Amino acid sequence: MGPIVVMKALMMGKELGDLSTIEEEASVDEIRGAVEKMNSGSTQENKGDKDN
Repeated sequence: MGPIVVMKALMMGKELGDLSTIEEEASVDEIRGAVEKMNSGSTQENKGDKDN
């Protein structure tokens, strides 16, 4: 499973499954953090849109 597949799965809220082929396990944590940051940012933007 490559980093793009990991990112897609995380963005869609799916289970990651077998990550034994990932070279850097830390990269999964970095991708997870980035996805969470993007999701929280879009939630805040959506709240701002409702106020207008």
